[in-house]
This record gives sequence, structure tokens and C-alpha cells, in this order.
Amino acid sequence: MTTPPRKLLPLDRAFARINDLAAIAESETVALAASIGGRFLYQDICAEHDVPPFKNSAVDGFALPVTAQAGETFSLKQHLPAGRIAAPLERDEAAQVFTGGMIPNNTAAIIMREDTEKTVSGLRLNRAAQAGAHIRAQGEDFARNAVMFRAGDRLDSRHIAALAVAGLSKVALVKPLRIGVFSAGNEVQDFGTTLQEGTIHDGNRPALCHLLQRFGMNVIDLGIVPDQADTMAAFITEQQEHFDVLFASAGMSESDTDHTANTLNRLGESIFWQLAIKPARPVGLARFKNKNGLCYVVGLPGNPASCLLAAWLIGLPLLHRLMGGVARLPKPHYVESGFSITKKPHRREFIRVQIDQSGIAHRVFPSGSATLSSLAAADGVLDLPEGQDRLEQGDRVVYYPFTHF
Repeated sequence: MTTPPRKLLPLDRAFARINDLAAIAESETVALAASIGGRFLYQDICAEHDVPPFKNSAVDGFALPVTAQAGETFSLKQHLPAGRIAAPLERDEAAQVFTGGMIPNNTAAIIMREDTEKTVSGLRLNRAAQAGAHIRAQGEDFARNAVMFRAGDRLDSRHIAALAVAGLSKVALVKPLRIGVFSAGNEVQDFGTTLQEGTIHDGNRPALCHLLQRFGMNVIDLGIVPDQADTMAAFITEQQEHFDVLFASAGMSESDTDHTANTLNRLGESIFWQLAIKPARPVGLARFKNKNGLCYVVGLPGNPASCLLAAWLIGLPLLHRLMGGVARLPKPHYVESGFSITKKPHRREFIRVQIDQSGIAHRVFPSGSATLSSLAAADGVLDLPEGQDRLEQGDRVVYYPFTHF
């Protein structure tokens, strides 16, 4: 009797199951001057004061207390370089102002310096001064106590600049998760060693360590575990006591010799196993309870291209969720397909492509699950959804650059 095929889980449903998981991250307060780029906020951040903290000028010019027409004249009463306190203006007075400098509270308009000319008593307008022109309102960027960024946001130089000008010197960040990375297989050798007959060098482990370190995690390389059932079970049972998440590559298919999958399904609480995606179908997630709380184990395919794609598609979104964020793919881009392809409608496919200067996507070959040359040459992947069986040249299609994972 033939065993019926396993029902594969759609990627969106895998994300739903991940988002049902509770965050496990702890917080730590870190100085803004520290190297916090790439790390995640533990809680919402509010502005300490208005940004900007006072009404100021967007240009070098003259502040006027009223709107005015070309030809009108004003006496020049104040000279206000940045850092000087401004006083209110009378109806016929103007103040010379500079970019970023404080302006009088009753300023109605600012006219640029090049649109005026000096007179004996002050200045004449060569064009009309429109209401609100070139005025930066107090708090127009961030209002005092307004939420600037949300828990789970990943910081970069843009956020750090905003936090600094809003008066923050410290922020509560997610404490980096403890991550262990290992590969499974009797045929796998450490990179840098002399290959024995019938063996291959392990590229998955160093690639995963680099990816996860770049994501701000505390990563430990746990080496290679032999393909033996008892050895794998004992290894995972021991290591899950010491880490928040384990990443395992290889041994995730359905055969009797795939001991990573067998161990996760037998000893752990399986959250999912095998997704309706290509490549990277044999990816799984399981949960273990230990004396410290929980450890999640991400089982990734052994084929190198599939392993990295699965880490991008599942591993990083899982970490984002465990740190208080939402598991999802990056914001989609849209490009024009430069080729046609037929696919199976019951699965979602991610096609490696290069993007030319016109924004057209071209497929990169060879495209096998084990092929790293095309993965390294590609700029990103096209996302062909379930239900679609054909992509035509010229179609508009979702595209994810690798740089956005």
C-alpha cells in the first residue's frame, strides 16, 4: 500500500504559527553611543522633547510677522544666527535668520535672502512672502511623548540620529539571543581541511554563523554531528539546555537516515515540518522545554542554497518574533520579469534573479538546491505564489533583494 504524500504547509501559515509564539527575549539598557546598529528595540520609544524643540528657519533669509507682497519694506531689528534667542517682532519689523536658527514666535513667513534687497532702513521684498513659507514648526518631526519607534524595530543609523536629537542617551534593547549552529552528516568535513574521498566541505555552518551574527545574535559554532540516531538525539537533548535557538543544517528529509528531523519530531514539540515552497521544502521548527524555559530548534535543508534561503525565509523571521517583533517577509519590491516559466500551482517558488539597469529580472543558472554559484551571482529572488502556474515575460512580479533580509 502506497503511503499518501505529506500535506505541505503554506509559508503564510508557517508565519501564523510563528507569530502565535510568545517572545522570549529579555531587555538590557544600552548607551546610545555604543554600537547598537542592527539591534532590536525591546519597547516603544517616545521622544523626550519636541523635535525640533523650537520654531526655526529652513533657509537663510528674513522672518516677517505678517505675509507681505512684493515691494513692501521692513526695518531690520534682529540678527539671529543659530543658537541665539529670538524676541517677538513688531508689525513693520524683520529679523535676519539662518538655517536651523530660532525665529520669533510670531513669525508668519520667511522670505529667502535672495528674494530681498537692502534699503537704507532695512529691506524690500522682491517677491511675495507666503504664509508659513520656510518655517519649521516646533515638534513637526516628533512631538514630545509621541512614539517614535516600536518594540521590535531594528535600529540603524537613521533611528540612532532620531533618538539622539529627541534627547535619549540610553535605550532598552533586546538582549541578544543565544544561538547554537551545527551541521549533520557523515559526509561533511570542516572547511579548511583536506577532503577525504566521498566527503564535502561544510559551507552551511560558517554561512549561518555570519548571517546570525549580522542579525545581532550571540552565536556559537557547535561543529558537525555524525549521522547517527542516538548521537543526534543526545546532542540536541544536551545543547537545547544552553541556547534560546539551535540552527541545524541537513537531516531534515523523510528517510530513516534523516536523524535531525526524526529527533525533532520524536523528542520535541513540532510546530511545523516541510513547507509548500521551492527550494527549501524540508524545513522544520520544534520546541523543547528545559530548566531555563524554552529552546527552539530550526531544522534547515542540507543543500547549501536551500539552507540559506530557508534561513532567510524562516530563521530570521522566527528570531524577529522571539525578540518581540512580527514574523514576515521584507517589504516587497516589484519588478518586470525578463523570462517565462511554468511552475506547480500547489507550492510557492522563489526564483534567483539578477536585476538589470532597467529593473528587469533575469533568471540565474544553474538553479539547483545545492548550487551556490547562482545564489552568489543573484541580487535576490522573485516570489511566485501558490495558485500561479505560469509566469510570463513582462509580468510584474514580487521581488525581494537579498540585502533586505
